[in-house]
Amino acid sequence: MLHSQKKIIACLIGGFLSLASPSYCAVGTAEHTSPVLVDETRLILNCDHGKFQPLHSPTNCEQPARYAEDILVWDQARLNTPPKWQDLWNVVQLPGKRALPKSARLTLEIALLSDGVPPQRIYRTLATSRGVAHAFHRLDQLRPYIVWWDTPSKARDLMQKKAFLIGVTPRRSMVPSMKTSNASLFMSGTAYTPYTAQFWTILREANAADVSPNTPISDRMLEIDNHFWTVHAPVLEARFAAWLRR
Repeated sequence: MLHSQKKIIACLIGGFLSLASPSYCAVGTAEHTSPVLVDETRLILNCDHGKFQPLHSPTNCEQPARYAEDILVWDQARLNTPPKWQDLWNVVQLPGKRALPKSARLTLEIALLSDGVPPQRIYRTLATSRGVAHAFHRLDQLRPYIVWWDTPSKARDLMQKKAFLIGVTPRRSMVPSMKTSNASLFMSGTAYTPYTAQFWTILREANAADVSPNTPISDRMLEIDNHFWTVHAPVLEARFAAWLRR
């Protein structure tokens, strides 16, 4: 158990906390710690293993927070025509770096979506060994051009440095304060924007804190299948980590 004044850095990068999505961090002390935002997959895996505190009942670890979007963005100073998902892989006609989340979750969906797999068939495809091989083959093709982010702040830094031409970043990395920076040169928007529900939760070692209410969902979005990732995250994230090490 942490001492009451010891700083807690709740970075979701180890064990079950790392499964199925990029890491996000909440920093504070044991007396006052910010709640941690997680998707449903990590919520289920970690609540079942006692990583999070019960909030409303012994089996309920969460408070609904919002819907989180990851959006297609591009540098409008270098590309004045809005790209499509297929253009993420079109490095011949649109040369330049591509920004992607450093996780199997979302990255594998994007790999298939960019190759013309219909949204309604993405998870049916990823549930097969052939479909997984298809997604990783796509990543092999793009690998020399990828710059990775694992937090919204890292995605924002990449935009501010103009480190890529086209990429996928959290919508919340496009903040109003960026209007005076290089990041304001990045535009966003295309069909089938991936989204997932997020929940506030508290790490077992921390004291509870107030959490925020829901935020509304937007149109033209592709729902991330949390049930699929709850089942397949351990295997697919391990394979993705091994692929990164190659």
